[in-house]
Amino acid sequence: MTPTLQLEERVQLHAEPKLLIEWSPRWDEFVTSIRPALARSTARLAGEAPYGIRPYRGMLASWLIEALLLFVAIVLPTKLAQLRVYVAPRLASHDVIYYSGNELPRTEDLGGAQGGASGRAGGNQAHHVFLPTVTAPDGDEPRD
Repeated sequence: MTPTLQLEERVQLHAEPKLLIEWSPRWDEFVTSIRPALARSTARLAGEAPYGIRPYRGMLASWLIEALLLFVAIVLPTKLAQLRVYVAPRLASHDVIYYSGNELPRTEDLGGAQGGASGRAGGNQAHHVFLPTVTAPDGDEPRD
């Protein structure tokens, strides 16, 4: 062998694989692990959860918050509905109102035409040759 420093043992390769795994005896493992399991615990760490079967304080706080939210969800919409101002429904704009001849409103001609004049004389109107004349009954005889 050469005078070099050997850090590890040499690995010897065998022709057959080693399939048997060496286990420690179960009884010895049980006896050595039972004492730490039954011993008194050391002081808890800062981030460790408190021990106990049921966390009553946390459950009680959660139930109170849940009851409050349920109460608000039930009562608040009805109270808001009572506070709203009543708004009357709007009439539809496409309704047609019919008047008889006696009930028609009297209006003035703001276009500048004189009463009884027809055609181009009078106010600002376009001359349409092909438009039909609409007649409305006023009293006993129809007029244009």
